[in-house]
Amino acid sequence: MDRFQYLVTVEVAVVRGDRFLLTVRSDEKSYAPGMLAYPGGKVEPAVVGKDVLEETARREVLEETGLELGRLEYLESKSFEMGEGIFTLDVVFLAEAASGDAVVGDSQEVKEVLWLTVAEVLEHPQAPPWMAQSIRIAQERVERRRAQQ
Repeated sequence: MDRFQYLVTVEVAVVRGDRFLLTVRSDEKSYAPGMLAYPGGKVEPAVVGKDVLEETARREVLEETGLELGRLEYLESKSFEMGEGIFTLDVVFLAEAASGDAVVGDSQEVKEVLWLTVAEVLEHPQAPPWMAQSIRIAQERVERRRAQQ
């Protein structure tokens, strides 16, 4: 039987009003340096237990931006090859920012934090192609959730 191995990452589309929190990845990152990304990171390989994706999401957002999150809601997942045979499973959540201001928490991970509208993300020169689809999905979910309230 084949052994499958994936690097598991978690990202969070953090929303406040009509803006989403995006990070500019550090130039020191080996994958997509200088590009826009949701805050997030890797699931630690030795972590076992309940709600590992959710705990990773909360930890990574706090480490990278200093923000605490409200309720997490599953948004989407995707898999891709990062290169050199490294396959990634990426899970994206949607969450409201609880309170506080976003700041760069770890400059080796994040170069800058930005609150952007969907239109600003779509026009941003550092937005990778996959960000357009993801931010549209996030916006649709936010609009649907607000219409139900």
